[in-house]
Amino acid sequence: MKNKTDLIVAFLLAGTLAFLLLAITQGSLSLAFIGIVFFILFLWRIRVAQNPFIQGKIFENRTFSGGLLVSALSSGIGFGIPYLTPLLLQGVVDF
Repeated sequence: MKNKTDLIVAFLLAGTLAFLLLAITQGSLSLAFIGIVFFILFLWRIRVAQNPFIQGKIFENRTFSGGLLVSALSSGIGFGIPYLTPLLLQGVVDF
């Protein structure tokens, strides 16, 4: 029997990311709350599903989880600098 992809977990992960990014860009607490609910449902689903989209055991490795966190933060900083620099300089230099 072929293993099928758990589309529910994939949908919950995509929803979590989408709502949290929208909450950050829109500054909305309600969108952040929806993103957190999606994240909780995602965590619940990867624990109860027989063949989840993302195996929950992978996050038990602290080295992997720490590296994932550092990678995400550094990527966010790296992508954010080209967008934030003009905004910061706009207050210093009046065009």
